[in-house]
Amino acid sequence: VRKAKMMNYRIQSANAATATLRLTFNVSGYPAQIIIPKYTKFNAQDINGNNFNFITTQTYYCIPDSDYNYIIDIEVVQGELLEYTWVVSNDQTIFTIPNKGVDTRRMHVQVKQSDSDLNWVTYTESENIIDNTETSTVYYVQEGAGELFEIYFGDNKVGKAISNGNVLKVTYITTDGLSGNNLTIFNLLDTLDYPCEIKTIMPSANGKNIESISSIKRYAPLVRNAQNRAVNASDFEAIIKEKISQIDSVATWGGEENNPPIYGKICISAITSSNYELSDTLKEKVNKLFNSNNIIGSKQLYWVEPQIINIIPNLQVYYDSTTPLSQSDLELILRYGINVYN
Repeated sequence: VRKAKMMNYRIQSANAATATLRLTFNVSGYPAQIIIPKYTKFNAQDINGNNFNFITTQTYYCIPDSDYNYIIDIEVVQGELLEYTWVVSNDQTIFTIPNKGVDTRRMHVQVKQSDSDLNWVTYTESENIIDNTETSTVYYVQEGAGELFEIYFGDNKVGKAISNGNVLKVTYITTDGLSGNNLTIFNLLDTLDYPCEIKTIMPSANGKNIESISSIKRYAPLVRNAQNRAVNASDFEAIIKEKISQIDSVATWGGEENNPPIYGKICISAITSSNYELSDTLKEKVNKLFNSNNIIGSKQLYWVEPQIINIIPNLQVYYDSTTPLSQSDLELILRYGINVYN
């Protein structure tokens, strides 16, 4: 992690799974709208009975259709909402968020001049230091010790600095990452103006754990070599992995290596953290990464759909014959272990 920091590599934090729910309200009368506030709480259970918290990250307004049905689709994000505040003192420059599992792409950072000041200024994460001036209200993120993320600010040359007496507030989500995927049954925890039925339109997906050491070892050198421009296949792989958090695994190769050859193109195959093929929306998001002048030559992206191989294991189990566990007990333990491994 320290070496990656020296290479200016942005380590991927955990990524919160998202799900799409359809709420159908049972109303009395004809209200103009029903409000689902920002940070409305839901929960879901996995097959082992573990509970996972979900929240909305925006306010939704449900208005009636032509038949006065109140139906709305919303997105919920897996995790718990937390907030931490510092009063800057002793020329402090690095601020450690005291929780693991933070989804850094969903952080909200605000700064005000003093404790008595009423005006908060929102800072955005800097992804390209070249674009920053001495007045840019940006912050930077890096991984510190113990998988805790740190934020820091500019120096009035590259990004606006903060000073003693300033108040820093960070609102963030801590997530269970990969464990929050594939959940289908949701319950509303908060109370809305009217009762509603919940139907899952899209199960929770795209949750990821913090980037592994092996991934950092692979991608930190590739990103440094790419220098935010795409020339060869490894450059494309590095930029996609760095910029698109929903993608868990990506392979790229030159079209001349394809069978049959597709000259002048870069072939890409990728899956999400839920082992799903990429949607058209996500592919378009990848395409937009390379619409600027960071491509040298006339290479274009050529998508190759991944082949998903389902493995059916045939297991032979050895166990201590003196165990007091029954056959059903052993089967339960084995199935749980297989599910965890999967």
